Amino acid sequence: LSPVRAAVGNSMLTFAKPISIFAGAVAQGDIGALKRAQATFGGITENIKRGFKVMKNEWKLANAHPEEAMMRGRTDLRQAKMEHMEYMDSMAKGWEKDGEFGKVAMWNVTKGLTWWNKQAFVRYGTNALYAIDGFTNSFMASGAARAKAYDQLFDASRGSVPFDKFQELQRRLYSEAFDETGLLTDKAAKFASQEIALNIDNKLAQDFEKFMDHVPAAKGLFLFPRTGLNALELGWTFAPMSNLGPALTRGRRVLGAKTRQQKLAALLEHGIDATEDADLAFATLKSEYIGRQIMGSTVMMGAGLWALEGNLTGNGPQDNAEKRRMM
Repeated sequence: LSPVRAAVGNSMLTFAKPISIFAGAVAQGDIGALKRAQATFGGITENIKRGFKVMKNEWKLANAHPEEAMMRGRTDLRQAKMEHMEYMDSMAKGWEKDGEFGKVAMWNVTKGLTWWNKQAFVRYGTNALYAIDGFTNSFMASGAARAKAYDQLFDASRGSVPFDKFQELQRRLYSEAFDETGLLTDKAAKFASQEIALNIDNKLAQDFEKFMDHVPAAKGLFLFPRTGLNALELGWTFAPMSNLGPALTRGRRVLGAKTRQQKLAALLEHGIDATEDADLAFATLKSEYIGRQIMGSTVMMGAGLWALEGNLTGNGPQDNAEKRRMM
């Protein structure tokens, strides 16, 4: 079920990204951010075709070279990479001569488990996650390429971006977003994709992983800690009051940025190149977080009205008379 949940989650957040930017831009009356968002999230057919192509390539890589796919995929899915096989085999021969058959047996079990974990029929779920993330990477790379192309041509054309030059430039920028192995290297696209996949690196996740390295028994209690911490921070950005309190989250730092230095720091934290049109890029980023608040407020208001009408009860009594007495 993990690939299904990942596909649904990635699809919903990918779909919500342009909606939140449009909503935030309209709420602020920022026409510039709205036009930039239209250019960024246009070309849906081309973007989907690109995404399926990368998805197919990532699936093939994960089946043919599982360790390589593991090291470039989600951090929570990484395992210790088996290296120095020949050296360990020679060590095992020495253990056998010395009569240390327990160590030899453990080494043979390790080799057997390593072989088993590399088989495609065992890894179909994990490989599917890599393929799904590949589609998301491609989709975000398309958006980042289109945004960069728009920024580069906007000033040169005095706001009237020529479509043919825009298409040529965004396709070139998209191809430059990946290295020769197909790994996504564009910082803005990588951040957006990792945010959707709940795989962003942060200090709290790093400290927690260090704790689990020192206390291995905790790994069975805290599965996928990075995913959980990222889900908490991402979910909080949709809360209506997420702009209040200390600037502990990325969203709070964006919404609270006032000076140019703070705005540039917020752009860099999101992997966005601030050398083209920093003001327009920041306005788009801020619109996204404001749009998320609008979406969250809409859901909460709808749920509240539904609950007041007695339609949302949770684990309370099922009897209507008893529910009315409680209300």
